[in-house]
Amino acid sequence: MNFYSGWGFRESPFQVSALAATDEGSRLFVGRLDSRQKLEMRLASGDRIVTIEGVNGVGKTSLVNVVAYLAYKKHVDGRGGPLLIPCVKAFQLDADKEKSELVAEVYQEVAQSLIHYAEGLRAGKLADGIKPDGALAKWLNSPLISSRTGSVSLGLPTMGGGGVGIGVGGSFNTTEGFRGSGIQKLIKDTLGVIFAEAGSGGVVCVLDNLELLQTSDAVRKQVEVLRDELLTVPGFRWVLCGAPGIVHGVVSSPRLQGMLYDPLEIAGIELKSLEDVLSSRLSVFGQSQAYLPIGTMDFVSLCDILKGNLRAVLGMADDYCLWVAESGERPVTDIDKSNLFKQWLDDEIEKYFKSAESEVTQTAWGVFDKAVTKDGGFSPSSFAEFGFKNLQALRPYVKDLERAGLLVSTTDEIDKRRKTVSVTPKGWLVSEARIRSQK
Repeated sequence: MNFYSGWGFRESPFQVSALAATDEGSRLFVGRLDSRQKLEMRLASGDRIVTIEGVNGVGKTSLVNVVAYLAYKKHVDGRGGPLLIPCVKAFQLDADKEKSELVAEVYQEVAQSLIHYAEGLRAGKLADGIKPDGALAKWLNSPLISSRTGSVSLGLPTMGGGGVGIGVGGSFNTTEGFRGSGIQKLIKDTLGVIFAEAGSGGVVCVLDNLELLQTSDAVRKQVEVLRDELLTVPGFRWVLCGAPGIVHGVVSSPRLQGMLYDPLEIAGIELKSLEDVLSSRLSVFGQSQAYLPIGTMDFVSLCDILKGNLRAVLGMADDYCLWVAESGERPVTDIDKSNLFKQWLDDEIEKYFKSAESEVTQTAWGVFDKAVTKDGGFSPSSFAEFGFKNLQALRPYVKDLERAGLLVSTTDEIDKRRKTVSVTPKGWLVSEARIRSQK
C-alpha cells in the first residue's frame, strides 16, 4: 500500500529524480533565478557548449531540463527567443562503452524528442490556430515529421529499402540499418535544415555525471573524441554537467579551445526559497486536505543542515515519512510534528556519527572539521591550511574520510588549485553531530 495515498497525495511529494522538462517540472522548480537566467542566456546566445559544475544532488540536471522547457514554451507561444527543444533523455560517458554506441543512442533520442514535442504541438495550441514560422515551421514541416492518421510519426528509410515508422511511445528498429551512418546523416541533415540560421536554437542535450570517470583527464579525452560527431553538429545544444573540478579540465582542452563556456557553478538552493520547495510539492502532488507529518520549519531546518542539497533533503524527508507511517504515529499539531521529527532526526544524526566514528582517526577528524569551515569544499593543493607539509601527507586522511563516506573527491590534473574535495550529505549530518557534542 502507498502510504502517501492514504495521506491525500497522488504520489510521493519527495521524489528524488531530476525534474522533467514538463509543465509539472517547471512548477516544482523554485528559486535559483540567477542561475536560470545565466543558463538561458548561454543556451540562447549561439552554439558554444554550456558547462555546469556542482556537487551531486544539487539539482544541475533539473535546472537544465526546466530552463530548456521554459525556453521551448516561450518560443512556441510566440514570445520570442530561439527554438530550444529539450531532449527526452540525458546521456552519460562510460569508459566501457564504444563511442559508436553513444553516438547512435544520442541520434535515436534526438529523433524521439523531435517526434514527442511535435505531437504535443499539433495536438495542442498549434491545432487551435497558432501559425509556426522560422525554425518552428521547418521542424514541423520537415520530411522526418509527418502526420499520419492523426498522430505524429517518423518515416525513416532503412538499408534494405522501405521504411521504419514509429509514433510517440514506440521504439526504434534496432537493426544495423537503423543504427548505421545513414540514419545519423538523415537526422543530422534535418537538424541542419531546421536550425540553419545562427542562433536559431537546437535540441538541448545533457552529458551528465562526468565525475563518474573519476579524473578530468579521462573526461577530457572522451569528450574530445565526440567533438566532430556530436558536439559541433548544427542543431545540437550541448550542456556538460559534473562535480566540482571535473569540467574545468575539459574547458582547458586545446582541441575544444573556444568551444565551451566557462562552468556555471551551482550551489545549494538559497535559504529564502526553501519554504517554496515544500509548498510547491504540496501543490503539485497533494489533493485537498493532504497530510504530512513534517512542518515547513523542520523541512527548512533539514535543508539548512544539508546545505541545500535537494536530493539529500528529499530523500531524508521521504525516509522520515516512511518511518512515521510504519510506526503508526500521526502527529497533528505543529508542536507534535516538530517534536517527533526532532526525535527522529536526532537518532539519524547519532547513527551516522557512530558509523563514522570507528573509521576515522583523530587527525582525519581535524581534516574533516577544517573542510567544513571552508564551506564544504577545498583543493588538495591547500594542504598547508590543514597543517601538512605537502599533498602526499594530506592525501591518506582524505582517503580515510572518503571511505567513511564523509568526503568525495575528483581529480583535476590541469589545475591542482581547483576545489575538488567536497563534504557529502552524510558528512554534513556528522558535522551537525560534532557541533552538537561541543555545545
